[in-house]
Amino acid sequence: MNPCKSKQEYLDQVIEPARRVCKRYGYLPSVLIAQACLENGYGMDPSCYPLIQVWNMVGQKSELLNKSWVDLGYSVWKGQSITKRTPEQRGNQIIYINDQFRVFDSVEQSLADFLLFLTYASNYGPGGAPKYGGEVLSIKNPETLIRAVGGRGYATGQTYPTSVMRIVRENNLTQYDDLTTVEPTDQIPPALRKGGNGVEISYKKLSPNNSGQRTMKVDRITPHCVVGQMQIEDLLGWLAQPSAKASANYGIGTDGRIGLGVPENIRARTSSSSANDNRAITIECASDKTAPYAFNQKVYDALIRLCTDICQRYGKKKLLWRADKQKTLTYQPAADEMVLTVHRWFANKACPGDWMMARMGDLAAK
Repeated sequence: MNPCKSKQEYLDQVIEPARRVCKRYGYLPSVLIAQACLENGYGMDPSCYPLIQVWNMVGQKSELLNKSWVDLGYSVWKGQSITKRTPEQRGNQIIYINDQFRVFDSVEQSLADFLLFLTYASNYGPGGAPKYGGEVLSIKNPETLIRAVGGRGYATGQTYPTSVMRIVRENNLTQYDDLTTVEPTDQIPPALRKGGNGVEISYKKLSPNNSGQRTMKVDRITPHCVVGQMQIEDLLGWLAQPSAKASANYGIGTDGRIGLGVPENIRARTSSSSANDNRAITIECASDKTAPYAFNQKVYDALIRLCTDICQRYGKKKLLWRADKQKTLTYQPAADEMVLTVHRWFANKACPGDWMMARMGDLAAK
């Protein structure tokens, strides 16, 4: 981006890309636009020109390399950096240091990288505890949101939230906060995409039937029976229809192929329980149409591989089947534990079927 001659010239280049990426991740456009205005001085501040010219819109430093986030491949940053002298607040003092900042190819790439950082940084790895993640992305009040982001360490300046909110109000940026639904990203964890741990995602059909960003860390897995020996294309195609009013993070077709229906950072609508879906990776499995709704061996083997991969990526050493609803739902898993839950605990349904119910302990053990 070239230096700008007016605030409006800068806003004209930022507003639409910001709205597009916010639609994908659930972040408020008003806040993202204001952050870009503040970090870049509306494209008119000469001290910001080095960042403007490399499309760094929100002051992303190269050091923002949460290992688990980058290892999963969610960053769109290509690794190039520039050095810039920048102020840092240390206690009550402002000091200047030379720091490394990321280089991008466009406004949208930079803004997407920032929201990917907020979505995935610290969401994976041991404990899976989010530093930003769903807790921040679920906030729909601009002032509360920017204080949450600033308070978690993204900006060191004590006046950062106040400055961002002033820009929001001066430019009436809340008029762009017209998010009605979150469009899920098409990100597939590279560990799955590359066949890590014996798992490969062979098909993707994203469902609009979701409840936006998770607001709790993942500590459950919920297998389901789809009641039909369906190919993965048909299974996820059905769940992608708005009329289905349901979805799942993953599906397993009758031939054992695995597909992505709702990315893991998004809450699917699978278990007749928003609380369970907020914490669980949900998996719809091809099954017989009649009781006991048996899975074939290919489906069951794929389910074991997928559950293993999920546990390993989230730093879980144990997958627990406690068999009892009350004991399970009141149990607080340790940092290295994941628990199994079932749909029939939350609704008058047979899911996942008596065939799978008899094998939940075997699944956990394997």
